[in-house]
Amino acid sequence: MKGRMDKLEAIHRINESILTILDIDKLMKRVLHIMEHTFGFDTAALLLYDEKSGEFYVRAATGYKDDIIRNFRTTVGGKGITGYVAKTREPLYVPNIDENSRYISGINSAKSEIAIPLIIEKDRLIGVLDIESKQEYSFTEDDFEGLCLFASHLSLALHNALLFENERKKTSQLLVINKIRQRISVNLEPEKLLQIVAQSVVEFFSYYQVLIFLDHEGEEYFRLMAQAGLEELLPKKERLDKEGFHIIGEAFNQHRTALVRDSSKNRYEVVLFENVRSELAIPIALRKTILGVIYIASRSQDAFDKKDIHMLEVISEELSLIIRDMDDLSKLIRKNKQMEIMRRIGKVAIQSFDLKAFFDDIVNLVYEMFGYHHVAIFIYEKLSQELELVSYVGEPMKTLEVGDKISVREGISGFVARSGKYYLCNDTTKEKKYLDKLINTKSELAIPIQFEDRVLGVINIESSKLNQFESADVEIFLRITDQVSYTLVNAELYKKQTSAHNLLLNLNTLGREVNATFDIKKILSVVIRKLPLYAECRLISVFFYDPGKKILNLAAHNLPDMQGQEPFSISADDNRLMSRVITLKHSIHVSDIEEELGILKGTRYETKSFLNILLCYQNRIIGILNLTDKLEGNPFTSEEFYLIHSFGEHLSNAIVNSEKYQEILELSITDGLTGLYVHRFFQNTLEKEIARAKRHQAPLSLILIDFDNFKQFNDSFGHQIGDIILREIAVLVRKEIREYDIACRYGGEEFGIVLPSTSLLQAKSLANRLREKVAAHTIEMGSTVMSITISQGVAEYSPETDKDAFIRQTDMALFRAKEEGRDRVCIAAE
Repeated sequence: MKGRMDKLEAIHRINESILTILDIDKLMKRVLHIMEHTFGFDTAALLLYDEKSGEFYVRAATGYKDDIIRNFRTTVGGKGITGYVAKTREPLYVPNIDENSRYISGINSAKSEIAIPLIIEKDRLIGVLDIESKQEYSFTEDDFEGLCLFASHLSLALHNALLFENERKKTSQLLVINKIRQRISVNLEPEKLLQIVAQSVVEFFSYYQVLIFLDHEGEEYFRLMAQAGLEELLPKKERLDKEGFHIIGEAFNQHRTALVRDSSKNRYEVVLFENVRSELAIPIALRKTILGVIYIASRSQDAFDKKDIHMLEVISEELSLIIRDMDDLSKLIRKNKQMEIMRRIGKVAIQSFDLKAFFDDIVNLVYEMFGYHHVAIFIYEKLSQELELVSYVGEPMKTLEVGDKISVREGISGFVARSGKYYLCNDTTKEKKYLDKLINTKSELAIPIQFEDRVLGVINIESSKLNQFESADVEIFLRITDQVSYTLVNAELYKKQTSAHNLLLNLNTLGREVNATFDIKKILSVVIRKLPLYAECRLISVFFYDPGKKILNLAAHNLPDMQGQEPFSISADDNRLMSRVITLKHSIHVSDIEEELGILKGTRYETKSFLNILLCYQNRIIGILNLTDKLEGNPFTSEEFYLIHSFGEHLSNAIVNSEKYQEILELSITDGLTGLYVHRFFQNTLEKEIARAKRHQAPLSLILIDFDNFKQFNDSFGHQIGDIILREIAVLVRKEIREYDIACRYGGEEFGIVLPSTSLLQAKSLANRLREKVAAHTIEMGSTVMSITISQGVAEYSPETDKDAFIRQTDMALFRAKEEGRDRVCIAAE
C-alpha cells in the first residue's frame, strides 16, 4: 500500500512540474527522466502524430538505437501495438508480448509493454506513450493505472508545448521578411543581392534548397542567378527551358505560384534534386511581366503552409521591384544613407544607458554620414546655467575640451539652450553670437535637445562651407535631437530607478543591521558610517530631542568641523529646519533651502538640498536624522526622501528597542530598593575581575559591609524605616566609589564593593571614608533623628586563592569587625 501511495504522490509531483514547461524538447526530456526514476523500464518512447502525413514519429526516446528512432513510422491502425492503441484510443498493457501478435519483433527484444494514447479535446489524438521492459510481467496494475493518470496530464502539457512551438515559429517567421528587407536594402549588385535572398530563405525558413532563376528577354531559357542549400550546387548560369515540363515552367507560364505537396506522385520531366519530397515555385512578377522564378525544395512532404507561401510571395514581390528599378534603387540607397543615421541612432538610443558612449556614437555617426567640419554635444546644467561639452569629433577646438563648460549667456549654443529654439547661421563672419572656437568654420547649426519644455542640451554642427545647411538638414537634425532627448530621459529614469532600487536594497540591509543589536552606540555608528554611502551624500547627523528642556542633543555625526568637540546641544528653536520638523511632527525634504525657506546655506554645507527625517515612535519624538551635500551637487530626489524616511522608522524602532533593552537589563541586574547590583551580578562580575587581575597581574580588592544593629531598627521603627536607611546609604556608597567600581546588595542588609585595580591600602582607605560618612549621616522621621553605623571587612585578592576563598577571607574580616565592637574596618588576615 505504501509503495502505491509513494507512486501516486510521485505522479502528482510530476503532473505539477510538467504543466509548467512550454519547451517541447525540455518537456519530453523531463518526462522520460522522471518516468525512468519513478516506474523503471528498459526503453520508452514518446511518439507524436503528424496530422498532415497521418503518421506517428518518435520525438523523444530512451533505450533505443538511433536508427530505430530515426526510421520508425506507423499510422493509426498501422503496424505494432502503437498503431493499434492509436486506432482504439484505449491504453493497453501487454504482460507478455510473445502472446500478442501485434508486437513488432526484432526491434528491442522486449517482453512486456504498456502503450497509452495521448488524447485531448475528448477524442483528438496527439501521440502515444510507449514503455517496454525486457522482463515478462514487469509492470503492476498500479503502474498501469498510474501511467494512465500521468498520460492524461502529459497530453495537456504536450498540447500546450506544441501550441507554444507553433506560435514561436510563426512569430519568428514574421520577422524574416524584415530581416531580408534589411539585408537587401543596402546592396546594389544584382547577383549579390539575389544570393542574399536565396541564402536568407534557406536560413530563416530551414528549407532544403533555394534557387533563383531570372528571365532574359528574347531567350528561351531561365538563367540560374543564385542558389543556396544543403544539396550540391548546380553549375552557375545553369539554364532551364521556359517551356519544359517542370514546376518552374508551370509557375512562369501560368503566372502564379505552383506547389507540389508530394514529389513522388507528381514527377515532372526535369528533376533537379533526387531527395525532394515537396516543391514550391513563385514567379517574380511585376504586373503581368514575369522577371524570374524562385524555386524552393524540401525533403519533407507537404512542407509549405499558407503563411510561409504568403511570406515568400511578399519577398518575391519586393525582389521584382528591386530587379526592375536597379538604377533607381542606387539613387534610393544613396538617399537612404542619409536617413540610415536615424535608424542607427534609434538602435543606439534604445540599447544604451551608457551616456558617454551614446554621445560619442551620435557625434561619430553625424560626422561619418554627413561629413561636416565639426560635431559636438553639450549638456545643459540648469543649476549652474552652464553647458558642459560631453563629446565632439572633427576639427579640435581652440580652448575647449571634453568636460569644460561655457556659460549659457555665450555663443550660439548658449542662445539655443536659453531659448529652446534651433539657430541656423550660414555665415559666421556676420554673426555676433558666434564664438570663435574653431578654425575655418563658415556656417553653424545648433539644435536644442529638449523633452517637452525642458532643455537637456544642444547638438552643435559646424561646417567649413558657407550656406551649408538647408531646411531639409534642419528637419533631419530635429528628428535626431528627438531621439537623443528620449535617450537622455530614459537614461535619467533608468538611473533614478537603478539608484532607487539599489538604495532600497541597501536600506533594507541597513535596517536589518540596526535592528540586530541593542547597543545604541553600535546603531548610531553603523548609520553614520554607511547611510551617506547609500544616499550618496557627504554629511549626516543624528540629534536626540529632550522634550522637557526643548533642546536637541547631538548624538552622532560625521561633521568634519565638529570632530573631537564636547557634547553639543542646541535649542530646538535655534535651528529653523529642525524646529520645523518638531513643530510639524513630520519629515521634510528641502530641494533649495534659499528658495524654500529663505535661509542662506552655511559654510559647512556645499549644497542647498537637505533631508530632515523625523525619528518618532508612537507620537513620541525621539530625534532628527539630517542628511545634506549630495556628491554630484544635485538635490535629493523624492524617491530618496521616501526611502530614507521609511528607513527612519526602522531607526526609530531600533533606538526605542535599545532603550527598552537597557531598562530591562538594569531591572534584571539591579536591586529594586537600593539601585545597587544584585547578588548574582556581584558573583559574575567578581569572577570576571579575578580573571582580568590574573591576566594583567593587577591588584583587586573587595569590601563587605554590614549594618550594625539593623534588626533593632526594624523591630523598633518598622521595615519601612529600614528600607529608607538601606536606600539612603546605597546612594551615599555610589557617590563615594569610582565609575568602574561595582557596588552590590550582597545580602539583606549587607553590601559588597568590587574594586578593580585597587590595592589593600586603597580599599582600606575607602572603607574608612565610607564608615565616617555613614556615621555622620542622619535620617529624620518627623521629630525623630536617627543614625546608624556600619562594620566592614576588606581583603585583597591573591592568585593562590579562588573566588569563594576570596569572599570567605573578606567575610571573616567583616565578622571580626562585628566581634570587636562594630563601627570599624578590619583587614583580612590582619
